Amino acid sequence: MTTTTTPTTPVRLFGNRDYLLWWGGDTGSALGAAIQGFALPLVAVLVTGSVGVGGLVATAYLGAALLLGLPGGVLVDRVDRRQLLAWQAISGLVVWGVLAALVATGSVTTAALAVLAVLGGIRAGLFTSLTNACLQQVVTTEQIPTATSANQGRDAVVGLLGSPLGGVLLGFGPAVPFAAAALLSLSTLPAAMGVRASLDPGRTEHASPLADLREGLVHAWRIPVLRALISVALLVNLALGGLLTTVLFTMLQEGVPGWQLGLVEGFAGVGMLVGAIAAPTLAHRLRGGLVVPAGLVWIALFGSLLALRLDLRQLGLVTGLVGLGVAPVNAIMGGIVTTIVPADKLGRVTSVAATGAMALGSLAPALAGWGLTEWGHSPTAIAFVVLLMAGAGLTLASRPLRTIPTAKNWTGIPLAG
Repeated sequence: MTTTTTPTTPVRLFGNRDYLLWWGGDTGSALGAAIQGFALPLVAVLVTGSVGVGGLVATAYLGAALLLGLPGGVLVDRVDRRQLLAWQAISGLVVWGVLAALVATGSVTTAALAVLAVLGGIRAGLFTSLTNACLQQVVTTEQIPTATSANQGRDAVVGLLGSPLGGVLLGFGPAVPFAAAALLSLSTLPAAMGVRASLDPGRTEHASPLADLREGLVHAWRIPVLRALISVALLVNLALGGLLTTVLFTMLQEGVPGWQLGLVEGFAGVGMLVGAIAAPTLAHRLRGGLVVPAGLVWIALFGSLLALRLDLRQLGLVTGLVGLGVAPVNAIMGGIVTTIVPADKLGRVTSVAATGAMALGSLAPALAGWGLTEWGHSPTAIAFVVLLMAGAGLTLASRPLRTIPTAKNWTGIPLAG
């Protein structure tokens, strides 16, 4: 793997100016996404009075992101990533700004919510692999394990703050979360203008977009550890997303205030933050073949408790424990992909991984809304628990996941098999 970095001499991660610009842009963008992602289905329920419609609106967003994820990976590997960072900022300002204006003026309809959810999902899909692809170009190879773990810590803080902040903003008015998301979308502009390293994908020849897409799919699917992770994530993301949505929709129907709904996901951020702090040590000292399967089984065991009717403090404990397992798994798998995949294929491979992992997860809000309408809380939650346990079983049976080495040996992970 070749990596373009500036400067070329080793520096501390947070002494790397380009990384700091990248980190600031990615953090602001992620916070905006967390706020609008939390608010979108809840505002849909408030506008329409139907949890089924709320689930469908959320699924429209996730489904559009899923469908555009693979073309987005091709785009990220063909176009200067600096330009794409700027377009990411501008498009977010437009989509969420328009939705905020419609909600604020009382002009929003179910159709308008659906259309803007789809447009937001298209934007998310096209740029889903952008910042991760840029990361490889602003850090050294030696900094990657620390950088991916730091990103998990950042994601934990975003998870800790994003949903509760979304709930608080929702309390000021249903338009406020979308206005905040629109402004936070501009966070990637400083990185687009200020990063000194080249953000060009580095490709001198281009095949057709379809050929590029096919190459990315083939390259990703040939990596045994990535193939195994996608298979497990299909079930785990669907189950966890469905359980969490079931809990939130049930609480909303029971009249729980928005800020308390936000705390449920915020507690998961606390657990992720603790897990992210431990992730670099775990990656360097223990085989990933121990950490990743153990983390996924941990997630399944504690995630299944979400099927119970818990009070807010109990929910906080359970979601925090789930987050504790999520962070090390994500940090290690993200570090492996960033380490072993060449820069000119990283956008496509990252988008394949993200799209594959969420292929079923995007259906979770709609399934949860439908299940609550037709079956009620307990049967819906139990159905998702069955899927979660199936994911845990698949994890323990996966040899590629059980044989991941320590971080210093990630470069030796097979790229085909």
